Amino acid sequence: MSKTAKKGVIGGVLCSCFAWLFFLVALEPHWFQSIDNLFSQLPQGRTPAVESIFLPLASTATIIPVAAIHFLLASILFIRKQHLESLWLMGNMIVISGVGQVIKKVVDRPRPDFADSMERASASFPSGHTLLATTLIISLLFFLGQTVPAKRGKRHFIQNLALFLGMIYLLLIMMSRLLFGVHYPSDLLASILLASGISYITYAFVFSIKKRVLRGK
Repeated sequence: MSKTAKKGVIGGVLCSCFAWLFFLVALEPHWFQSIDNLFSQLPQGRTPAVESIFLPLASTATIIPVAAIHFLLASILFIRKQHLESLWLMGNMIVISGVGQVIKKVVDRPRPDFADSMERASASFPSGHTLLATTLIISLLFFLGQTVPAKRGKRHFIQNLALFLGMIYLLLIMMSRLLFGVHYPSDLLASILLASGISYITYAFVFSIKKRVLRGK
């Protein structure tokens, strides 16, 4: 099995896990009550100092800055004549964002009513911030894989460093969602599964077509 095909399989598994979580949240939300209650006290520990750190951080995982970064990365790839890679980078983010918004409306899960929770008008499932943060990390890793020279292990080192920093960033974004009391843990997990699964599937689809075209030539 080729690497591209393996990515498609992984994407299918991740999306299947998301689908399982989706139906549980939509049909049996009380199943998560005991887990949700473990985090119900976190918003009470929120202080002005904590907010001064996490509010600006959370704002980086919203659609405008994330879309701007994707546009910049896609533009660089396009200038380097990596047109298909540029298209995938930008298109994947648009697909994930669109699917996330549709699912929010379909499930229409109410926001947590923990003490000291910040009020939000939109639905809770999945977490838009976590969805965009996960997509951004995946896109950056892909971009580095396309642009960093693969000599003397340089690309491998930079990608591993980016992955490490990306995981810290993602954990901080997830922590902000729990500290502000605007999401359940299952919302965060669902976002990671959805963004990762769609990314793997779209990658496998787009680049399998590229391989077929090249073989046809």
